[in-house]
Amino acid sequence: MGSRKACIPFAASLSFTSILWIALTQLDKVLLSKILLLREYGYFSLVALISGSMMILTNPLVQTLLPRMTRLTAQGRIAEMHHLYRNATSFACSILSPLAAVIAFHAQDLVFAWTGDQEAADWSRSVLPWYALGSAAAAIGAFPFYLQYAQGRLRMHMWYSVLSTLLSIPIIVAATVHYGAQGVALTWFGLHLTAFIVWPAIAHSHFAPGLHSPWTQDMFRIVIVTAAGLLISDPLLKVIASDNRFDIFLGLAVCGAVYLTLVAITSRPVTLKLYVLLTKERT
Repeated sequence: MGSRKACIPFAASLSFTSILWIALTQLDKVLLSKILLLREYGYFSLVALISGSMMILTNPLVQTLLPRMTRLTAQGRIAEMHHLYRNATSFACSILSPLAAVIAFHAQDLVFAWTGDQEAADWSRSVLPWYALGSAAAAIGAFPFYLQYAQGRLRMHMWYSVLSTLLSIPIIVAATVHYGAQGVALTWFGLHLTAFIVWPAIAHSHFAPGLHSPWTQDMFRIVIVTAAGLLISDPLLKVIASDNRFDIFLGLAVCGAVYLTLVAITSRPVTLKLYVLLTKERT
């Protein structure tokens, strides 16, 4: 009975923060449904679908990661848990950074190749890039929550969620009313980028002292390599792409392959370490 009672605060915190996250991530959609034309809201729904893929891509990794981190914590192997956390975050960033770059810097081409609708592509050009980059930042920025989850200590995350919601709601409402979809997209990016810069440093200082500096270096390396991929792949897209949708898809695929290859080359040791950490006690 005692252990059951001890789980209640943890479960309540998890449920409460989940409700806040749902409310915050759906607020822009509710507000824009009131001010956009039906056709424009259809374009926005496409933007939300594409950018939402960021969180979906990390789900398999997270479902594998959390039980392993929790087990290591319960066994008192905190240093090993921190090592697993760092490598898992780097691996996720290595996947999401190239994807976000392709979507953000070639948003118009992507939407046209997907839908064949030039009007949808033109509308998405100023909205999709910010949503894609913001969603990638949100997906990576969620990893400090997994660190707290593994230790069963969600009190700080709960207060962070409350404060974040209270600050974000009026900003999102104001951006929607005054600047429409583009304003919301920029706000989405700005809020998640700010959270990505500020919150991990605070969380790491409490739950993984000494980890933030190497963690930040990992993120910075991946971003720099992705930027280098942009310089290499952009001329290739111009050579391959034409007015044909298949050619555009092919050009975007080549761009993504260039990004991913460059990041994978620099992240190969991380991938191998992550595999070992996740599997070494399962054999």
